[in-house]
Amino acid sequence: MKQFLQNGYKQFNKADYYIVGFIFGGNVYYIALQDIDAFVKLDKASRNNGYSLRLNLTKAIKIQLLGLNPQYLCKAQYFYKLVKNSCYNKGEIFEQLIFKKFRKKWKKDNKPFYICGDMTYKKKQIQIKFERATICTEQQIKRLLGG
Repeated sequence: MKQFLQNGYKQFNKADYYIVGFIFGGNVYYIALQDIDAFVKLDKASRNNGYSLRLNLTKAIKIQLLGLNPQYLCKAQYFYKLVKNSCYNKGEIFEQLIFKKFRKKWKKDNKPFYICGDMTYKKKQIQIKFERATICTEQQIKRLLGG
């Protein structure tokens, strides 16, 4: 099932790159990656949508990512304060902060991965994901495959 979801996602995904965010040592970091296959796990999807691919950044993986020189974004305490005082979730707050960092105006949208990335930067489609984010669900891939 994991391979089915990864292959289906790759087939329909419009992103050229990913910006992946995570918290480590009291700080929020982000890193640009071309591929996230090594950082996903198979999980149960919510609302009876079968399985999902989820970003799985364990402590060991975060340490590995720290070795790739991620960028510091903000203190985790500040990030949690933004989440607490907002109607948005962690992923949306992270996305807002990334847009601000790249001097782009953020607007909430629900355009799926098979239409476009979350942000266009230097003519590239960027998918923005925060730790534990759902990448895609079994239902989405089956629908895209016509089933």
